[in-house]
Amino acid sequence: MKYIKKIILFVLFSLPLFAQVNSPYSRYGIGELEYSYSARRAGMGGLGVAVDDNAFISMLNPAAWHSINLTRIELATYFHGNFVKDQNQKSFYSGGYLSGFSFAFPVSKANGIAIAMGLIPLSKVAYETKIQVLNPTTQVEEYSLDYSGDGGLSKVYVGTSYTLPFDVSLGATLDYNFGTLAYHSKMNYPNSTTQNSSFTSEYKIKGLGGTFGLISQNLNEHLFKSDNIQDFRLGVAVSFISKMNADTSFTKIGAYVNDTLSQGITSMNIPPRVTIGASAKLSPRTQLYADFLFQKWADYSISGNTNTNLQNVSKVSFGIEFKNSAQAYSLSDLIIWRGGFSYGNTPYKINGTSINELSVSAGVSLPFSKENYLDLSLQYISRGTTDPGLLKENTIKLGATVSLGELWFVRQDY
Repeated sequence: MKYIKKIILFVLFSLPLFAQVNSPYSRYGIGELEYSYSARRAGMGGLGVAVDDNAFISMLNPAAWHSINLTRIELATYFHGNFVKDQNQKSFYSGGYLSGFSFAFPVSKANGIAIAMGLIPLSKVAYETKIQVLNPTTQVEEYSLDYSGDGGLSKVYVGTSYTLPFDVSLGATLDYNFGTLAYHSKMNYPNSTTQNSSFTSEYKIKGLGGTFGLISQNLNEHLFKSDNIQDFRLGVAVSFISKMNADTSFTKIGAYVNDTLSQGITSMNIPPRVTIGASAKLSPRTQLYADFLFQKWADYSISGNTNTNLQNVSKVSFGIEFKNSAQAYSLSDLIIWRGGFSYGNTPYKINGTSINELSVSAGVSLPFSKENYLDLSLQYISRGTTDPGLLKENTIKLGATVSLGELWFVRQDY
């Protein structure tokens, strides 16, 4: 109960305070993808499929829950500033959003059984684009085309973990995916009596999915036997979404008419995602991580139609964690520093050009007590190009996660 006020204040602090304008590239597919809701992972490259951390509820690999020894609650938020430019102009957008909530508790520590549940985002659509069309003779604006989009997909999940007798951990989740994607286009005639008109395409989506994960035993004990490595593990996770139903509508809005031109239910196919990685504990204070992610976004389809502006995603990520001290004599000894790097191609391929992405990140875990942390992250993300018809984005992203751990569900003996 003593953390209730902290949680309420954090939720209020995390609520969106201003327009959540995101990447203009989010108009393609299901929007900009979210790989991890947590600032703890964002501070070290964004992935971490082989991370074995009992103070963290991993959404990338549920097998990692096997080491959770306390009931944990996590809330996360992000704020970002996005600098966008093309060959002619520059723009700046900013936004903030609550990025996820998770709850987990151990059932059997001896068997590595833990149960977790929560609500996290899968993608975000948020963009605004304006195209001015000039009169070729007078060079005065005849009309403009305004494009915008909003919405995204989220999932509610519940899952569990288990450790096999030979110290291999497994995990699985059952997910309910849902959300609304809305795309708006508007024709404005500022110097004419012609009435403005707008169109909206909306998809209300729902469907099931899941994630299956595995983390190996300490391979250094059985294979490498290196004096320079204390612990070395491999991890793999596969996330899939079954074919989802999309309730679609296409609406025209004008000065004298507001009409739904078409509506119906169609299907959306999102390809599975595979992540593999490794973690190496070099000392009680230092740990390294490396990951590779692949998702075949070229196979994404809606109503059976693929999108030529989408491509397969591959991403590599590297991270490091460094603790202030191997022994916890004070709160300052519990501080954990992080750094990370990732590079890969996004799902977007515009005018035949792959939109690649580079990310550099740093983070820190600040303890409230031995089991309670405020995780902070800072990311610099660069993607795209200013070639004709394309956009260059430079994004600064700030993340904060509150991770609380307490001993619950313990029977008292009198």
